[in-house]
This record gives sequence, C-alpha cells and structure tokens, in this order.
Amino acid sequence: MTEAYISRRRGEVDMPLKSLRHFAESLRLIRLELSSNDGPPESSLGAIISLAIHATLIGNLDESRIHLNALKHIIENRASGLNGLCADAPEVGNKVRRTDLDLALMAGTPTLFGSHSVSPAIPYVVPLNLRERNVSHE
Repeated sequence: MTEAYISRRRGEVDMPLKSLRHFAESLRLIRLELSSNDGPPESSLGAIISLAIHATLIGNLDESRIHLNALKHIIENRASGLNGLCADAPEVGNKVRRTDLDLALMAGTPTLFGSHSVSPAIPYVVPLNLRERNVSHE
C-alpha cells in the first residue's frame, strides 16, 4: 500500500508490479474466504477495508466506493450488523466507519453506513477540577 501511494505521489500512473501482485493475491484470498459457508471472518473484512483505503489513497474514489459497497453488503448479511462488528472487533468496525466518512468527505457524497446504524458511544467526561495533591508542605 505504501509503495503504491509513494509511486502515485511521484506522478507514476501505473501501479508497480509488486503492488499489483499483492493486490491480485489479496483479491484471490478474499474471494476464497467469501465462498466459505461460515461467512467471512473479521480479518477478511479488515482486508476489504484496507483495499478501500488503498483506493482512496491513490485517488480512485470509485474503486473505494465499490469496496465499501461490497463490505456493506457483507456486514448487512451478518446477524449482528455493524453494531455487532463494532462490539466484536472494534478496531475493524471503527476502521469501517472512518473510511466511510473519509470517502464521503472526499467525494462529497453521503456515507454508506450512515450514523443511524452505529450505536451511540457511552459518554465519558473527565472532570477538570480533580487534581491529586501530592505536594508535601514541609
């Protein structure tokens, strides 16, 4: 992913051969896991979201949206949906939400997952007036 991003920043249009090989292998492994009867594990969802992030990094917003749409379809077919994913694997769930928001902001479009499907965070307020007083008065 890094090599492809650096190549893009240098003005190179084509994806480096090494990156293309890794991309094709990623797609092959994801397809293999998607075809299983158990449904894809969180690691596959992480790989799909990484493909969306990669597409966004190189400026291919249409490809990023394709990956996010596929991910949305997979997550909607899970019994627990996005809320369950965020509870079971918060690092993957949060990455999905951040990438969705990032793409929406870059493309000027609504988010795919929307805010209604995300459970509200439990507010945690840090009191500012509490300080430990460990100063001895000698």
